Amino acid sequence: MSWPLVADASIMHYTAFLIAHGFRPYRDILDPNMLGTYLIDWSVTHTLGAGALGSRLYDLLLLLSAGLAMSVIAWRRSRFAALYAACLFALFHSRDGMMQIGQRDLVIAAGLLWAIAFAALLLRRDRLRWAFALGFTIGSITTIKPYGLLALALLIPLWALLPRDRRVRTLFVALAGLLVPLLVLAVYLVHFGLLQPFFFALLVLVPMHVHLGFPGLWYLIKWCLTPSLIFLSALCLLAMGTMPSSGKHIERLLLLIGIAVGLTAYFTQMKGFPYHRYPLVACLFLLASLELTEAARYTGRSRWIGVIGLLFGTVLAPIYMLHALRLKWPNDMEIALQHDLATVGGSALSGQIQCIDSIDGCSRVLYDMRLMQSTGMIYDEYLFVSHATPEILLRREAFLQAMEKTEPRFIVITPDLFPAGVGNYKKLLMWPEFNRFLSNCYDQKIERAFPHGVATEPGYRLYEATARCRA
Repeated sequence: MSWPLVADASIMHYTAFLIAHGFRPYRDILDPNMLGTYLIDWSVTHTLGAGALGSRLYDLLLLLSAGLAMSVIAWRRSRFAALYAACLFALFHSRDGMMQIGQRDLVIAAGLLWAIAFAALLLRRDRLRWAFALGFTIGSITTIKPYGLLALALLIPLWALLPRDRRVRTLFVALAGLLVPLLVLAVYLVHFGLLQPFFFALLVLVPMHVHLGFPGLWYLIKWCLTPSLIFLSALCLLAMGTMPSSGKHIERLLLLIGIAVGLTAYFTQMKGFPYHRYPLVACLFLLASLELTEAARYTGRSRWIGVIGLLFGTVLAPIYMLHALRLKWPNDMEIALQHDLATVGGSALSGQIQCIDSIDGCSRVLYDMRLMQSTGMIYDEYLFVSHATPEILLRREAFLQAMEKTEPRFIVITPDLFPAGVGNYKKLLMWPEFNRFLSNCYDQKIERAFPHGVATEPGYRLYEATARCRA
């Protein structure tokens, strides 16, 4: 209940706040996120509230939705396994801390589980409404991140297992459901003339973001699964190998496909962030729970593997919970920056202030104070790159022209460059033209550092405009 609105959740809220006040995504806001992200964010802020409590409630609803999908998938085999997996997944997510609240990949994890649930219902009852729901779910998660299309792999077992006279019709209905969310997105883009900026974001910004700060393949492998999940996976494989063939079910195949989708998505995002594991981990927990629960019903070696696996989960659960309860967020930077901005103008700064930041808390403060930026630039990672492409050079020039036109009274600059790992304000040296503009037109008013705070709120500099630039 004490977790604040931080990191990506605050950025999503602030971007949606700018969109609601006339900024257009992709054209005014240089943004790699898909429109589905902001449709969800708008829905959350207008139903559950625009503050931290609304985000926490939304996060809990996502976990509940994931748990309900698990229960649908596991209904015929073990409802206990679904509850067991849902609780473990919720606690695993909680141990990652407040920085992962409401993450896009958590939405996709819940969506992937529902896609698996609809595929299972379709195979059990062979009704076209489940095919439409399957396609619609895949289309919806694709509007959040493009890798959602990987879930189309769930159509492969459907094509193989459905009666031949039902395959084509089922596939057609599923694809029709897939197109509905994508067409809604397309209508929005066409209506506001955003098609070209959108494809620039999709084809240029998204790949650039993926490659910026790539930690290396070994890092991705190392952080793909925690040691506890590796051990649980090993027990799951042992259980699958020791049970009789009669213990195999369609749910196993669908969840294995879900794990493959999650694993592919994790590696293609090339960051190794904790929330990138959520689709993989959600499917893994449910598969392990189902296999271990069923193994515990047999005799001999299978029973021992199942019992050990389930008992291991009861050890993990309190460890996850205690880790989550110990997490704190000091808020030192937010308190200091709010105080400084209130001192120099407060609400009058709306439209007169600009953040040069990505995730280090500046946009969070502006959102809390309901201050609009002078421009739509939220992600400085696209401004400070060592080898700027011609497209990025044009965007740099456009941003600099916008800054000269709007003449913000204050600029807040954070020291780090996400996700490249550049710190100590060295990013300013990566764009000499902006550094000259800053030196000519602004004076540094305040510099604060918080070495004992959290890594994503390291400090900031506050610059004030001078008259000499125009003179």
